[in-house]
Amino acid sequence: MKALVNVRLGSSRLPGKVLKSFWNGKVALEILINRLSASTEIDEIIINTTTNPLDDKLVDFCKSNNLRYNRGSEDDVLSRMCDCVKKYNLDSFVEVFGDCPLIDPKIVTNLIKIFLNKNHDFVGNDMKTTFPPGFEVEVVKSSALLDSEELCNDPSIREHGTLYIRQNPDQYNLVNIEYSKKMDFLPHLTLDTIEDFNVINYLHEALTSTYGDFFDLEDLLSFISKNPSSVQGNAHIERKWKQYRDE
Repeated sequence: MKALVNVRLGSSRLPGKVLKSFWNGKVALEILINRLSASTEIDEIIINTTTNPLDDKLVDFCKSNNLRYNRGSEDDVLSRMCDCVKKYNLDSFVEVFGDCPLIDPKIVTNLIKIFLNKNHDFVGNDMKTTFPPGFEVEVVKSSALLDSEELCNDPSIREHGTLYIRQNPDQYNLVNIEYSKKMDFLPHLTLDTIEDFNVINYLHEALTSTYGDFFDLEDLLSFISKNPSSVQGNAHIERKWKQYRDE
């Protein structure tokens, strides 16, 4: 299956964040792509970015790394995703967000297998927050996405891609996968701010040195349980996504 990575450089909190270099000299987007590529169900990764000239650097990145890409609306993410689906003739796809460099390929593989086993329109783990933010994965049937583009006229909903699908369980066959363990504290591992970068960069170095490049969520949570101070640096940051999902 193809993976579609929605990404842009015009972040208000941390501009250019996905091209920011980690401890090992690799940029955040490169780390994400390497980890995502480790999923046994992913055969190609497509970068879905915007027509904003700021994102010319992302196109250069794609060309340097032999990645296909699409460019579309900066604000209308639903439209941009539909353009990409049509451009590459995708029947279904995995959506991963560009600000999730620690994405777990095992979670990606598991959700794809669940999607393929039944006639689902959407399988994700982000309709309710049980996985740590930064590990969001969505598997989407393209016909459902294209249908939602026709039906959704609210720019504030279209800005969030699959949000219309997620908000309409009466129209679409939705499955949300919850994490198997109850956690009292969910570390925030999405790259939104400089505090996030410092936490994620530290964790990536510590876990890579112990488990190798493809440490998984269980490895990470085990490390955090033994080193709780490692995720306190960004715990105070207010998160915009909370209004769009259950907790």
